[in-house]
Amino acid sequence: MANETSFSKKILEFLKTVSEEYHTGGIWISKRLGRRWSFWCGLEPDSCLPPQMLRINEDYALFCENKELLEKEWERLVRELETLIKGSTRECQ
Repeated sequence: MANETSFSKKILEFLKTVSEEYHTGGIWISKRLGRRWSFWCGLEPDSCLPPQMLRINEDYALFCENKELLEKEWERLVRELETLIKGSTRECQ
C-alpha cells in the first residue's frame, strides 16, 4: 500500500500542476479495460462540459474539460505521464 500511496501523491501533484498551468478544469487518467475507459486517478471535473480525451498510449488516456492549451505541450506531457505510469505499475506488482 505504501507504494501505491506514494505513486498517488506523485501523479496527483503532476495533474494539479498541469491543471493550474494549462487551465484544464477537471483532469484525470483512465485505464482501458476491454472497450471501456475506467477512472484510474485524478481531479474531479469543475463543470458540466463533456470531457475531452487525449491518448497517452494504447492502455491509458488523459481526460480533461479543456484540452486546447494542453495540446501545445502534449508530447512533453506524454513522456512525463508514461514515466509516472510505468513507475506505478512496477510499484504495484
